[in-house]
Amino acid sequence: LEAAGHHDVDGLILTGYLHQPNATQQVTIAAGLHPAADDPAFAGVGLPDGYVTTKPGTRAADFYYLPGADQAAIARDERTKATGTSGERATMGLARNPSYSQHIIVPVLLIVGDHDSLSCDDGALPCRTAALICARERMFYPPGGRLAAAVIPDAGHSIHGHRTAPVELAVANAWVRTVTSGRSAYWPGC
Repeated sequence: LEAAGHHDVDGLILTGYLHQPNATQQVTIAAGLHPAADDPAFAGVGLPDGYVTTKPGTRAADFYYLPGADQAAIARDERTKATGTSGERATMGLARNPSYSQHIIVPVLLIVGDHDSLSCDDGALPCRTAALICARERMFYPPGGRLAAAVIPDAGHSIHGHRTAPVELAVANAWVRTVTSGRSAYWPGC
């Protein structure tokens, strides 16, 4: 929303955030939320109604591709999880509205894990290749806009908790170097 409305960034990297979410997984994740005041991690903090968090033990299945995940990262994610609010949840889809992304005039890099169950499935929402991501997303951005995609192997939604996280970091850094050098025309796009 900021990039579309203020035009004050040189480029935008969207990680794990595509326009068409996997509705089935969204329902699963919603079912795995509970009031943060009921969670042992936030007991006694005095959080008011409306604050939510993931139920203990649900983050691994919801956000990770277990064969590619680092178990220590999952455990740390569970220990350091945060809260959200019902208001945030109600407006999360706002940025997926194409009336915003159609106004992004800077280069955009879309990055997803090849097993990101929040954005992908093996049916109507494929994510196995950058070309598939481009085919899904191109219509949501301005014609001629500089859009590129990358798929990180053996990774779920929380890419940095997977053993292939260095691939994502290398791709993002290379893209930033290219875009900020003025050579973005040389980055393979959609």
